Amino acid sequence: MASSRDQGKAYFQRGKFSAAADSYTEAIAMEPSDAALFQNRALCFQKLARWQSVVDDATKAAELAPSSVKAHYLLATGFSNLEKTAEAEREFGVAEGLAAAPENAQYRMSIQQGLHALYARQMEAEHHREADQDIEDMRVLEEMVRERRDIELAQRASLQPEDG
Repeated sequence: MASSRDQGKAYFQRGKFSAAADSYTEAIAMEPSDAALFQNRALCFQKLARWQSVVDDATKAAELAPSSVKAHYLLATGFSNLEKTAEAEREFGVAEGLAAAPENAQYRMSIQQGLHALYARQMEAEHHREADQDIEDMRVLEEMVRERRDIELAQRASLQPEDG
């Protein structure tokens, strides 16, 4: 019979991410100090877009294996998708530092892509804030113009001779 770890891997390879996460949960119950199991379950949660779960498992993996590029990268990705920019930048920085080692070269491109996506999201958010402010400014200006017009109309009306 296959181990929970092996079942998790098989489910993941078939795209059955929820079942894979369940298998990794069983494996974690048997081996709670195995960082790779937390990383693998975090990968499942990443595929399921369960970002807080990614952060939780990647945090545990990073505690168990502080030099794991994968754990810090997953943690950064989770924070990024939760829009926790400072935390994401910090973890991408840790991952990038760890990826400087020759044996971790395969992670460098993913880290750079993650940082690029984070900065692009920041720029887009800033653009939306500026656009929202522009819309609010236009609304205020239009209201001021209407108020001024109403005052002028009232003044003209008060200067008109009364019929009678």
